[in-house]
Amino acid sequence: MISQEFTPEEKQKLTIAEGIAKSYFPYLGGIFSKLDIRFDNRIETAAVTGSGKLLFNREFFHRLTPGLETAFILAHELLHLAQMIFERGKAFPDQESLNIAHDLLINEQLCDTMHLANPPCNGLNWQYFHFRFLQPPGYNTLPSKASEFSLEEMVRYVVALKNTLGVSPETASWGLPPDRETEEEEEENPGSRVFSNHPFANVFGGDGDDEEKAPSSAPDPAENSSGTEEDEPPEISVSLDMLGEETEKTLFPDEKPEDREKRNAELLEICRSAAAMNAVFSAFGDYNSPGLGSGNCTMAVDIVRSSYVPPWQMAMQRWFDGAAVSKRSWARASRRGAFRSDIILPGRTQECLTIHIVLDTSGSMTFAIPYLLGQIKAFARNVEMEQAHILQCDTEVTKDELVDIDRLDKYQVEGYGGSDMSPAMLRLAEDPSVTSVLVITDGVIDYPPEKEIPYDVLWCLPEQDFGRQFPYGRVIYVPISGSGE
Repeated sequence: MISQEFTPEEKQKLTIAEGIAKSYFPYLGGIFSKLDIRFDNRIETAAVTGSGKLLFNREFFHRLTPGLETAFILAHELLHLAQMIFERGKAFPDQESLNIAHDLLINEQLCDTMHLANPPCNGLNWQYFHFRFLQPPGYNTLPSKASEFSLEEMVRYVVALKNTLGVSPETASWGLPPDRETEEEEEENPGSRVFSNHPFANVFGGDGDDEEKAPSSAPDPAENSSGTEEDEPPEISVSLDMLGEETEKTLFPDEKPEDREKRNAELLEICRSAAAMNAVFSAFGDYNSPGLGSGNCTMAVDIVRSSYVPPWQMAMQRWFDGAAVSKRSWARASRRGAFRSDIILPGRTQECLTIHIVLDTSGSMTFAIPYLLGQIKAFARNVEMEQAHILQCDTEVTKDELVDIDRLDKYQVEGYGGSDMSPAMLRLAEDPSVTSVLVITDGVIDYPPEKEIPYDVLWCLPEQDFGRQFPYGRVIYVPISGSGE
């Protein structure tokens, strides 16, 4: 739930960020839907509570570049919840060190997944963090990646570093982004746009005009917000971004304990599911070879829509046009022959048009599926197809169903195991009415020999798998970055 104090422009900025975040981490969608999102100037930047409050300092929110920068911050806060940090954190007495450790791990995960060199807003960065200080005893050699530490190991390291320094190595999760109004200021902050060449930067206005970054109709960021008095600084100031139960009680003393406990319980169920999917996604990483077993994961996929029309779309559109051509029948006269009195021409049948799709649900396809289904829906609507016959397959057919094209917006995918499309493709081969099949895959699969496939095949692969070829059918490579480049 987004607070009513958000203006339409602010809500739009947040909604765009949500879409980008879910395109990289689809399992965050359920958590986002349960959040209580507010402005609160007692928070220096952004923070999240175990009960699902997401709090933004209004000035900080306005200074975030629309698109990727906002999405990075949003995904970071959601991953605190998705990785069950408030439950796991009960075992750690030093909550400040826990916050720093988890920030380091999450930011590395985000940078690796979103292909960024550094976190925005001076977010904690392991590459910079572990070179800054004299290392504590026993830590002469540190790993090059934060992910080589478990959470527990990272917390122990931060605690040891704090003991060596005598103070906390960090006091804030984020820095306030510069108010980018002049080129001179941007030159003084060369790291302020760590993603200027990222595909999402241009698509969602990441390098847009200043009015996009701070909507003119939005309230003045300096205005008072929750917990502050006019013209007075807030009594409480929070700089780190994980707010424990006691801090939340202090910030919101009027909230009923039973209401907080109810929200905690509801969010906990969603977070358990998200934590499982996060573990699966993290385990797969960029691993890109065929698996052997069937998966048992289930995930609701929010497709990613695109308004870009690159050249590859023409190839796919031609295939759809051919696959969607209705058969001619004498049961309906041709409208083209209406002026003829000497001959009757057959017309097109009015049957429901259906596309047959084999969907590779192996683990390596996790991040590609939302983009590709989004493109499929757009093409199918263009040729007035009403249904998709989808066979989900990893090493076995996990689902065989007819899906209305409009229902692809929220489509549940099962499997995430191995990579053998033979069961699904051979099942379709048994149906003589099937003449064309679209296979959505990354190409790292097993498939039947050509002699066993009586229909036309279009292999639809993510662009990063360019170069994979098949002994039959046609291949197109679809950009899934959103850039279309």
